[in-house]
Amino acid sequence: MKSIVLLGLSLLVTFLSCTKRVESVSKDLRYRASLHKIDYDRSLTNAWKGDSISILLISTLMLDGGLISENGSQIISIVDKIGEQKFCRVVHNCSPNDKQKIMINISSGFDYTPIKKYEFQDLSKVFPLVFAELSR
Repeated sequence: MKSIVLLGLSLLVTFLSCTKRVESVSKDLRYRASLHKIDYDRSLTNAWKGDSISILLISTLMLDGGLISENGSQIISIVDKIGEQKFCRVVHNCSPNDKQKIMINISSGFDYTPIKKYEFQDLSKVFPLVFAELSR
């Protein structure tokens, strides 16, 4: 019985942390993504669960201004949550153009990420496997 309660609490904490992160997405980012026919909140939630299509939608979304940094910080959170190897498997077959978009997005996100261990870091140092995959 105790393990069931602990499992339930663990699932609740995971749900609340995902909900909090989705709530932190700006209205401007949601709107700009919707212009590309992307439901950003749903795609982000699915990307955190490892959904390949959602990961690609968010990772290749090109925006301008501060939105590129905000989107990049969300991609960093995806890589942090699903791991470098899974992310690399998803982006492996992307075109060189899409890989360049992903690299630009992630690199821009290091200045905006709320995840302290990634703040103001460099892609090649923080995610060396992702950097190598995107450089191919």
